[in-house]
Amino acid sequence: MALQPMRRIGDVTKSVGTNLGALSSSASRTRSQLAALPESGAVAGLKRWLAGRLFGKSARAKIYDKFARFIDDGGLTETEAIESFQRRYETRNDVREVIFTEWRAALERGEKFHEAIADWVTPSERVLIAAGEESGKLGKALRTTSFFLTAQGQMLSALISRLIMPAILLLGMVAIVVMFGLEFQPMLVQQLPLERWPASGQNLAFLSRSVIEFWWLFAPLVMGLMAGIAWLLPNWTGAGRESIAKVPGVNVLFGTYASYQSAGFLIGLVSMHSAGITLSESLKRMRELASPWMAAHMDEMLDKLRQGIRDGEAMDTGMLPREMADDVIDYSRSTSFGEALEAVGKTAIEDGVKKVTAAAAVANFLALMLVGGAIVSVYATTTQVTQSASKAASARR
Repeated sequence: MALQPMRRIGDVTKSVGTNLGALSSSASRTRSQLAALPESGAVAGLKRWLAGRLFGKSARAKIYDKFARFIDDGGLTETEAIESFQRRYETRNDVREVIFTEWRAALERGEKFHEAIADWVTPSERVLIAAGEESGKLGKALRTTSFFLTAQGQMLSALISRLIMPAILLLGMVAIVVMFGLEFQPMLVQQLPLERWPASGQNLAFLSRSVIEFWWLFAPLVMGLMAGIAWLLPNWTGAGRESIAKVPGVNVLFGTYASYQSAGFLIGLVSMHSAGITLSESLKRMRELASPWMAAHMDEMLDKLRQGIRDGEAMDTGMLPREMADDVIDYSRSTSFGEALEAVGKTAIEDGVKKVTAAAAVANFLALMLVGGAIVSVYATTTQVTQSASKAASARR
């Protein structure tokens, strides 16, 4: 019995003529119109919200770089540097003017620069800038903070961009399984009852019907699993984590997270050291903002320092990836610890991106194998059921 042609699906794509240039221009005009509105409680709140959305990591990194040039090369004070940005955005009716208006007002009230910017930046940025301000090296601290933000953005972008394809492949696998249940299974059952299918085919049919009928349960389970992992990575501490992190497959996830966090940690230490702050004091300051997992490692480092262990060896707690920890120890033995941090910190981001790329390659391979397995399973089941049905029909004749 020939397999009936499956109904054609997927012809629902519609062309959408979206002009991105016009959309961007329209958004810019909207921001200008909003900035020009008279102040009121609601409008002021809306301006601050929109300004915050436009003042992300990349925008702050650029501002820090410009501020450093104004202060170090242009000889401007913090207030004068802020005024230049305030006038620029005010002239353009740009809502970001509210950011620099608040900064300038805070400085005029006698607050320090890192205090003035507190509502608009992350605590880690504030700590790095405060260290430079205390040591009289604000310009250098701003440049380091800019590098810190840019480096974080590079690693996050690498992670997201390289995980898009595995995510698409997994969705493709789900689509294949669902398509089998909706398109192939009804036709195949007409040729041969489900209970007479081979075991692999029955398993595929069960999986397909389960996804179709209980998708509303699987979706929150998947989201819950992702949320659980997102919580465990920064919060879970102790021997249990160290044991699980060594399991093949799981170690990729924990290793990638450790590489990402370690790169930022080293950059922070470099900034602190450049400001003349000791390792012990740097760890204490960074610990106040650290996740429980990082805080536990910092506590161990501080404990080792109190025991008189050298700086490089004290940092070998398992938080830094093995190769990175070895580099810190080796450099610290041959030169000053500050130079060791500088040397390792410069390569930390590149190494982190490599780790992320390697992890994503593994995820991509696994997702590709799942998709290939789904396709082979559908093809094999269709072929086996069709052949069995043909044999049964021939026997009846």
